[in-house]
Amino acid sequence: MKIELERKGGFTGIPRKFSFDLDHLEAADREHLQAAVDDAGFFELPKMIPCPTANADQFHYVITIRAGERVHVVQASEPDIPEALQNLIKEIIHQGREVKAH
Repeated sequence: MKIELERKGGFTGIPRKFSFDLDHLEAADREHLQAAVDDAGFFELPKMIPCPTANADQFHYVITIRAGERVHVVQASEPDIPEALQNLIKEIIHQGREVKAH
């Protein structure tokens, strides 16, 4: 399973991107992250989680997960991100490797 997360917005407006492959994690970390994906029901989430109160200082996320032939992309903005998806985002940022812009 490959995971990418792109975070935009926030006070500084500096975008950040995290990317990694679960196959390269230790077993305990891989299982923990897989559980976070499952708990969020990621592959059942809509492609866009609307936020009626969005503004420029909030974070906006694009999460892409590839699992075999399945690819799902979810866009979400604070503060209306479901708790289970918030937990997944935290895990991705914690486990992922930041991809630096060139």
